[in-house]
Amino acid sequence: MVKITNKILLYLFDLFIIFLSFGVTHGHAAEPRVEVNWNLSPTDKVGSRKSGIACFPNGALRWKDIAKPDSSELATHLGALLLPNAQERQIKGKLVSIKASLCTPWLGVGEAEPKSTFKITMIWSFVEPSGILADEIVETEIGSKQLDLRVNATLFFEAFETSLKSALSRGR
Repeated sequence: MVKITNKILLYLFDLFIIFLSFGVTHGHAAEPRVEVNWNLSPTDKVGSRKSGIACFPNGALRWKDIAKPDSSELATHLGALLLPNAQERQIKGKLVSIKASLCTPWLGVGEAEPKSTFKITMIWSFVEPSGILADEIVETEIGSKQLDLRVNATLFFEAFETSLKSALSRGR
C-alpha cells in the first residue's frame, strides 16, 4: 500500500512539474516585480510644518510623521499598475530625496483644510529579460489643499505612482 501511495505521489509531482513548465514556457509572462527602497530613519527631517493664515513656520516634519505604507505594500500597489502592460522585467525604485510641507489651521485661524506638498526624487532601475539595465531619475511634486500627509497616505501613493509612470513613459 505504501509503494502504491509513493508512486501516485511521484506521478502527481511529475504532472505538477509538467504543468508548471508548460505555463512558464508557453507565453505566460511573469508579473513585473517592483521593489521600492528608502533608507530613512524615523527621526530624519524631511520637511517643514507650518500653521495659521500665512502658514508661519511651526517646526520640522520628520519621516515618522508622514503616513506611509510599508515598502512591500507600495511595491504591490505599483506592480498592480503595470499589470495591463505586464512585461518580464524587474523594477527597482530608490528614494534619493524627499521634501514635504504641511500647513494646518492654528486654533481655528487659517485655511479650514490642511495644505500638503510632497516632492520626491527617485532613481528607477529597469532590468529587462535580456539583462539590460537602464536607470531613470525622476523628480515628482504632488500637492493637495485637502489632505494632511500625516494621517493620509494618498499623496505618498500618488507621488510614487506619478514618478514610476513618468519613468516608464520615457521609453522604459
